[in-house]
Amino acid sequence: MTSRPGSVSLYGVTGTEPRDQITDARRRSLVALVMLGLGIWFARDAFFSLPSATWFALSLAAAGAAGAIRVPWSSASLSLAVALFGAGWATARLHETPTGSVTRFLDHGGERTVLSFEGLVTRGPEVPPPRGALARFLTTQTPLAVFEVRVDRLNGPHGWEPASGRLMVWSPPDGLDAPVGRWVRVTGLARGIAPPANPGAPDRRLPAAQRDERGTVTVSSSSLVSMIDPPASMTARALALGLRTREAATRRAAGVLDLAAPPGTPGSALVSSLLLGEREIAIAEVEGSFYRIGLAHLLAISGFHLAVLAWVGLIAVRLTGDRGWVEPAIVAALVAAYVVVVPAETPIVRSAVMVLVWLAAESMGRRYDRLTILAWTAAGLLVWRPMDLWSLGWQLSCGMTGVLIWLSGPAHDAVFGRRLIIPVGGRGSGPGRIMLAGVRGLVAVSVLCWLASLPLIWYSVGRVSPIGAAATIVMTPIIVPLMAVGFAAVLAGSVVPPIAWVAGGLIETLAGWTAGLASWLDRLPGSSVTVPPIHAAAAALATAAVLWWFAGRGRKLKPTLAVLAITMLALTTSGWWKTRTPAGVLRVETFAVGDGTCHLVRHGGDALLWDCGSVRAGIGVRELPAAVRTVGGWRVRRAVVSHADFDHYSALLDAGPALGIEEVLVGERFLARAREEPGGPAAACLSELLARGVRVMTVAQGDRITLGGATLTFLAPPPGCDWPRENDHSLVARLDLPGASDDGPARFLFTGDIESRAVQYLADELPGLTARVVEAPHHGSSLGEVAAWTGRLGPGLIVQSTGPGRVGSMAWEPLRRAGVAWRTTASDGAFRVDVARDGTISVSDLIRR
Repeated sequence: MTSRPGSVSLYGVTGTEPRDQITDARRRSLVALVMLGLGIWFARDAFFSLPSATWFALSLAAAGAAGAIRVPWSSASLSLAVALFGAGWATARLHETPTGSVTRFLDHGGERTVLSFEGLVTRGPEVPPPRGALARFLTTQTPLAVFEVRVDRLNGPHGWEPASGRLMVWSPPDGLDAPVGRWVRVTGLARGIAPPANPGAPDRRLPAAQRDERGTVTVSSSSLVSMIDPPASMTARALALGLRTREAATRRAAGVLDLAAPPGTPGSALVSSLLLGEREIAIAEVEGSFYRIGLAHLLAISGFHLAVLAWVGLIAVRLTGDRGWVEPAIVAALVAAYVVVVPAETPIVRSAVMVLVWLAAESMGRRYDRLTILAWTAAGLLVWRPMDLWSLGWQLSCGMTGVLIWLSGPAHDAVFGRRLIIPVGGRGSGPGRIMLAGVRGLVAVSVLCWLASLPLIWYSVGRVSPIGAAATIVMTPIIVPLMAVGFAAVLAGSVVPPIAWVAGGLIETLAGWTAGLASWLDRLPGSSVTVPPIHAAAAALATAAVLWWFAGRGRKLKPTLAVLAITMLALTTSGWWKTRTPAGVLRVETFAVGDGTCHLVRHGGDALLWDCGSVRAGIGVRELPAAVRTVGGWRVRRAVVSHADFDHYSALLDAGPALGIEEVLVGERFLARAREEPGGPAAACLSELLARGVRVMTVAQGDRITLGGATLTFLAPPPGCDWPRENDHSLVARLDLPGASDDGPARFLFTGDIESRAVQYLADELPGLTARVVEAPHHGSSLGEVAAWTGRLGPGLIVQSTGPGRVGSMAWEPLRRAGVAWRTTASDGAFRVDVARDGTISVSDLIRR
């Protein structure tokens, strides 16, 4: 594509545009973006509280002052005004509750209240697919459908009154009638959004506040959800009609894909995820492979998907001839229609806004600078969703797009050397040379994006893929045709459905290749590596070093090596600082998993998990690995499963790969249970562990293992015991510092779910057993003899991992009255216990509630 002097192209400013004007425009936009972000950051963390009106008044004052003072102070005053506006806007969106909000009727501490309300269904209903490798065995929870209601009014203490806010409603799916765009009346148990219970878990309160989501409602029967007549307001009726129209378009697109790729297979699930952003059960395994090899961005609908869609639309338009300014208008309409069809999640809307802004700039026929437009667009996106400042998606979408605009040319030179520009028609300008140039461009851009994003992903996720760039290069030539054919099938099939059926064979073949190749790459040794946590400053330094090298087109080798050495030192020091534990101290972190158990045990640079389970499905997918990583336990090579109850190992298969677990210790009864129930969860867990190459070892009374010099000694059950109750087969172990005597008090005593028989055995075999810290047996259940035995151990602290059902059991009241300290995950959240050599116990919270 050629450009006249001073003309415009999709690549931004061309021709005779003065560079200083471009630089000034970029500087203004970037300063505005940075200052807006600083204001939002300041307000989110609420260093001190001011009403949004005060922030806005200060912003107006700073902006007014800019007109009365000279440069450069006027520029500084305007920058301050932007930051103050960001603080005020974030305060209004995140911390201030609108008048009439349903929030005033909700408890945010976990208590439920009966609530009756009416409103418009804006999303759902749908039954979320189960999360977790062993979720299919979770029989204690009935699958529920969830839908979103925009509240219009509620039944308060003085009758029905207007209200606002969004509520997520969970209901049994049988007989549920709550279609999108209809008005419903709901009666159920409501509660506000609770604070996070584990370190590293996202605080849903602020992201929910920015979209006016205020809580959840659970109904015991779908009969408590009934459709009602809509209000007489024309605005409300128009909104409902728009929602119903959009839902019909989405369903039609999904039906077209069902014709192209029969549902229920990994291939069809992959196509639905790539094109419509839908998640099916069959996608779970393929999705895991994409995440581990660094290709998660290909499944999450983003700018890449819209670029392919725009390319397909542009080719279709170009087939009819050169249409000038009409081309970007048609492509923009296509993108807007696609946003209507797919679920309106943040990544797709963010990407659509960026594409539409650029298309608008292109269609106006005026000079523009892409980096300047990107910066202003990013600032607008922050105004729309202030919490996106902490979103990895926003950071990568805007950051990587900016890096590509800035460094795509220098990246080619850094990787392959300077390019030789050959006139069209000259020697070496044939198809082969053009294809080679395209391949080189793909390689250079893939390497640039991989290296530039690596420090941020390292800091945010803790798991990186060394083959990420290579995987992108290999997968892109397959995924792009798959998406192109899929988009064409959806567009044409929506008008003539048989076209989708004709394209189905090609779509299935490409989807099968894609899923198979991702699975093969995932199985390669070293395809995904767990890395230690690092400080944000170290990640920023590493990113700056990468960008500096690419900006110099790879010519600054010696300075780059020096910067790289400093960066690696910073990363190493940061990782050591984040993972260190005090010398001579046993550290046990107990995570809040509800009804279940998960302890992280650390000493001397080594760590193990004592149990890893919960009745909450999917807790091991992200929440537990994030919690372990946040407290510094990035590498946990060993886990102990106390016994074969599901709530003690249900999350192990999900958390294991992220934590690097290589060995699992179980009791004899766990293996017997797997043999007795070959179709049960214990057998499934054991089989998958062995398939992954994880060592499974049996332990019993008398066995010992070391943990960074500390000793974990198993006290029960004895080998070959045949006690009738499953819980009595729980592993019991004492944890001691190096050099401690077996006759002295244990620093920490793990008890699993032991009951009367195991307690009697321990009392008979070890009558003098004492312990400084004791895990409450069986989650603190109401067994008097167990509580009495625990009291005779002389503990200074009892830790209880449980859900709300076992909090405050009267069986343990004598110990509380005796002054024994008590910590419960259900009420305290996750906490840390440090036990020093002299027996001193230090307890601290792991979250700020």
